[in-house]
Amino acid sequence: MEIKTFLSFAVFFSYVIEVNSFISQFRQHSPRLQHSTHHQSSRYKQKATVDLKEFEIFKTNHPLSPPSDLLDLEIGEKVNPYKNMTIIKLASNPHIYLVKNFIEPSQREKLIEEATDKGMEYSGTKAGDIVKQRVNSYTTWVKPHSIVSADDNEDETSTEEVMHGARKIATVMTKISSLIFLPDFFREHLAGGEKLFHEENLQIVKYDVDGKFDVHHDGLSRFLTVLTYLNGVAGTWFPYAIVEGAADNDDEDEPPNMHAGNVASEKEIGKDGIVIVGNDDDRFEESRHVVKVEAGDAIAFYNYDWLVNFNDDPDIPSTGPIMNWRSIHSGLKTKKKEKWIATNWFQFNE
Repeated sequence: MEIKTFLSFAVFFSYVIEVNSFISQFRQHSPRLQHSTHHQSSRYKQKATVDLKEFEIFKTNHPLSPPSDLLDLEIGEKVNPYKNMTIIKLASNPHIYLVKNFIEPSQREKLIEEATDKGMEYSGTKAGDIVKQRVNSYTTWVKPHSIVSADDNEDETSTEEVMHGARKIATVMTKISSLIFLPDFFREHLAGGEKLFHEENLQIVKYDVDGKFDVHHDGLSRFLTVLTYLNGVAGTWFPYAIVEGAADNDDEDEPPNMHAGNVASEKEIGKDGIVIVGNDDDRFEESRHVVKVEAGDAIAFYNYDWLVNFNDDPDIPSTGPIMNWRSIHSGLKTKKKEKWIATNWFQFNE
């Protein structure tokens, strides 16, 4: 199953393209990525009318599912949306996809260069009163027309001058992430003039040696994450992800206690779930649980399921998004050299 390609890689990633015009042309030439003819929520309602359970969590064919052209892929199956870009399905719960050659060398180098020149702020992540361990990590954010760090009082004019190239790259990354990975539900509403989601600014993070980010859920209504490895150093582990044929991690019926401090301690990296590592990481051999990436590759994953309540309890939402606990993941401790990543997040409107 392949998607028709119509532009060369170099032309697509040129800074002078008109992104909106490109998207229009892409949809004309790539029918599998056009708007779905079936409304996701309609499919769910049809199923709900015949289901006798008090509630059910739908993991596929719901408003926050991957678009149908990606949802229908089998584990290991691939599509080629552009000349040098390949998308491969890695896991079914959560839905995780590998994107080979998501951005080209000049773009990833530009992001690193301009983020370094601008300066980055030490990262801190909180969940209520709990500070999650995010060690040796530095962050900045790229807007479509400016970039800001953790200091909200930055001078906007000087900021734009420093990050001129990064803004263009961030715009393309956000648009293409939306084009490829946005659920059918949002596409259909967008076509009707109603935008039910919003894109966050592009986040750029550097981890120094021994930097890490403990197990966490992306949260904040972030139904879609597209994470790009800028320098080929990875280390993203989904300890509870379901990989086809991996019955050994298919028996956890309850989510782990995220406040216990030892989340996924019973799991083994490289044998449970799926871990994304750099191509030169010699700690792991490739397998169904281990995927190796290179600089410019990305992964896309979906963070929510859909809850449907059939008992008319006013204290329980009738329908709505619910966090998929299997999408929790960690940034493993960085070895030998620093790690650079860039993340696009998409949030549903609450």
